[in-house]
Amino acid sequence: MIYVPQAQVPNGMTGIDSAILSITWAIRSAPAPYSLSAEIQRALKESSGGLPVANIRSMDEVVRHSTLSSDFNTILLMAFAGTSLLLATIGIYGLIVFSVQQRKHEIGIRLALGAMPHQVRNMVALQGLRLTVVGVLVGILASVALARYMQTMVFGVRPIDPTVMALSCLILGVVAAAASYIPAHRASRLDPAEMLRSA
Repeated sequence: MIYVPQAQVPNGMTGIDSAILSITWAIRSAPAPYSLSAEIQRALKESSGGLPVANIRSMDEVVRHSTLSSDFNTILLMAFAGTSLLLATIGIYGLIVFSVQQRKHEIGIRLALGAMPHQVRNMVALQGLRLTVVGVLVGILASVALARYMQTMVFGVRPIDPTVMALSCLILGVVAAAASYIPAHRASRLDPAEMLRSA
């Protein structure tokens, strides 16, 4: 921004400038910007020789307009992150349920040999959670490594937010625990002989 006293600029030059680019005035005020709008317009018309005043905006609006692209990127990233979390949740649930279904024969053998149903349920749930913890740790390390690249795409948002990370890990952990426990609970309530016959 270059500050040039308006009195030093010839009228012809002002006319050429205003034909190519509109003249922008930046006015600092102590009270709310729009409360002085009429007086400012009157003063600008007098000082510019009657040029019309248009597109009056506060600095907050100018900043908001300049960050529209970054705000859009932020919303887009949030939508992708939410979709990723949903797909990860569905994937974890489906994979663990499938793996528990595949182990029905093993669960039947354990129950037939005298294992208590709660022991079988806890064993299956812990094995599912162990895989989830490994996956969550890998995801956290990858997100921390990629955070500096994400910082260039968003404005006013921290690329590493411990609250969001903790919430995502908690959601995935709860889903993994439910995905492990529910099928194991169902399997542990069945008759071992029936499970061995159906396997």
